[in-house]
Amino acid sequence: MSQEDNWNSYLWPSDAGPGEVMLVNLYGLHDPEELARREYSETALRALELQLGKVEIPSTGDLAEWQAVHSHLFGNVYSWAGELRTVSFTRHDGHYFLHPQHFTEVIPKVFDAVADLDWADMTRYQFADNAARLYTLLNWVHPFREGNGRSTRLFLDRQIAAAPYMLDYTRVSPERWETAAMASRPTKYAGPTNHRPVQAVFNEIASRRDRSPVELDPLDPLDLQLIIDNARQSVTSGHETGAAIDAAGLNPQRIIDSSPTDQGVADEERASTVDSGTELDAGP
Repeated sequence: MSQEDNWNSYLWPSDAGPGEVMLVNLYGLHDPEELARREYSETALRALELQLGKVEIPSTGDLAEWQAVHSHLFGNVYSWAGELRTVSFTRHDGHYFLHPQHFTEVIPKVFDAVADLDWADMTRYQFADNAARLYTLLNWVHPFREGNGRSTRLFLDRQIAAAPYMLDYTRVSPERWETAAMASRPTKYAGPTNHRPVQAVFNEIASRRDRSPVELDPLDPLDLQLIIDNARQSVTSGHETGAAIDAAGLNPQRIIDSSPTDQGVADEERASTVDSGTELDAGP
């Protein structure tokens, strides 16, 4: 199959106008605005299920976990949810995403670079630095045809769950976030990535957790409201979770009613960070 045929295999005609195309979807929709609305609501509900611990995805810290997160988010929207993309992304901003033919070589190196990090024992600087390094590499890989931003943020949240800090995306505008993410990608295909633009943002939005995820009980209405309010404020490029939660018609009581009854330091310190020489690149 040619690259063009491969690209077109993800698409079908759109009602937006002659010659317009959109992603093939399980809803059978040819209206891109309706697809965006349905996808928005569906992924908001699925994201909340992950945050509430209603879905069992093994915390393996690898590609399999990332794929499982994506599959859960988009499984009702796209038949290829959780599958690695088979097409290359070309951006007009002069920055690159990883080509699919390098996934097998590069992705294991991404996870090896952070496998031994002790997130629970980090200063605020160390947390922001390591989280930025990991996010930058994940963003460069961009392994899915659609939904990379949402699945990457949720996957990153799972990796840093043991840290004494969290990332409060309400402290950064979508425009600045997009600019930092773009600047972190390589300006030539062979790399390397540059985590510094994202680190600058994470230094500002890293905040101490008031309560750990283990202490929050999703069956307690007050705790559930706290979880939803936190999710409502989260913003990633192209996805304002609060608006999606509202669009999905979510409320704490609805989740509670459907839940099983038995579910239940100094900024200059740089020790315990990923070695600065571990920025990864792919061969030409």
